[in-house]
Amino acid sequence: MNKIPKVFISYAHESEALSDQVLNFSNELRSLGIDAEIDQYEEAPPQGWAKWMLQQIDESDFVLVVASPIYYARSKGSNNDPKGLGAKWETTQIIQNVYQSVNNNTKYIPIFFESDSERYILDPLKPYTFYDISNEKQKDRLIKRLSGKSENLRPKLGKDNLLSFNLEPLEEKSRKTLFVSGLIDIDLWNKAKWKGTAFVYNIIDENDIPILGVGFENPEYGKLIFNAIRNRIGGNDVSEKLRISIVTEVDKENIAHYKVMIGPNESYLDELSNGTDLKNEEKLFMAVSRVNLMTPNNSINLDNFLERYKKVGKFYITNILEMPNGFSFNPNSIDYDNLILKSELVVKTLKEVLKEKNRSQEWAAIVPKKLKPNNDVFKAIKQKHEKEKRRKKNKLKKISKK
Repeated sequence: MNKIPKVFISYAHESEALSDQVLNFSNELRSLGIDAEIDQYEEAPPQGWAKWMLQQIDESDFVLVVASPIYYARSKGSNNDPKGLGAKWETTQIIQNVYQSVNNNTKYIPIFFESDSERYILDPLKPYTFYDISNEKQKDRLIKRLSGKSENLRPKLGKDNLLSFNLEPLEEKSRKTLFVSGLIDIDLWNKAKWKGTAFVYNIIDENDIPILGVGFENPEYGKLIFNAIRNRIGGNDVSEKLRISIVTEVDKENIAHYKVMIGPNESYLDELSNGTDLKNEEKLFMAVSRVNLMTPNNSINLDNFLERYKKVGKFYITNILEMPNGFSFNPNSIDYDNLILKSELVVKTLKEVLKEKNRSQEWAAIVPKKLKPNNDVFKAIKQKHEKEKRRKKNKLKKISKK
């Protein structure tokens, strides 16, 4: 007889509608033979709510974590409502458990009942498969996963047909292990849509540390991006895990144009393989970076920022909470909660990057992915920049028509 799966649903009581959705879904799971448990089934557990919650988390085969605005806020400790202590207790336990099993999490599964609630998935659960319960196909996939009947399960290997084949031994291959950097969340960056870069510094105080602000078309996703980065590397990037690069003189006809690149540093990639017994030739690394072309009329803002950075030897990077059209913005829009202090800023000219070729991490920022060996590099780069500028102009035209 197959074991009956035990499931605990963790959520925040932020609305009667959400509580009803959780109750109905839990009842549906139970009707299908899945032992779902929620706090609404209990009136007053004798061991107290804290121990009851901990017991449910420990004894369950799966914990479904419902993504919602208040639940996410409580996980950040940014909601002081005393009624939310239960959710805060659960999120603390869940986050700790996920971090401890970061490379082997099969128990904690993010779900949501509204399609736009994906952004509120707990940060440590963002890399894992999630399910939109409002989508019948995704709900069915989740139910099959909980019941051990996933369609993705591999079929058993056949035995009989092998007797009719003479299999030759395959060539022995060396072991390769791929390490993927998690600093850049591709999905979040695609939703945020990097719009521009701005610089903030105190003109009067020459020792004031300048700020590099990253602006997005959808700033709420931009905040999630820098929340996640800051949680991963801290408010002071002493180890220089995050690489910020500025490539100048990218356009011969527009000397003030430059590119900004954000991604993991080589040192951070090396850390991913620490603690393994792999040789260097057995290690493969995949680093994801984001690049934005800036097209100002002059370079005064960039020049002043770089001059201040050279003087103090440090700078902050963070997201911008609101960035209007054009190149101006309100300095109060800087998200000071997400400031990350850095010492290293990579500044190179286009010629310097071309000289280093693919030995430079900035090579990916300037050269098209599909560059053929016999192509003229400068011509290809110019075509790439022209394409990026046309894309930005088209966006501005659409906004102006609205």
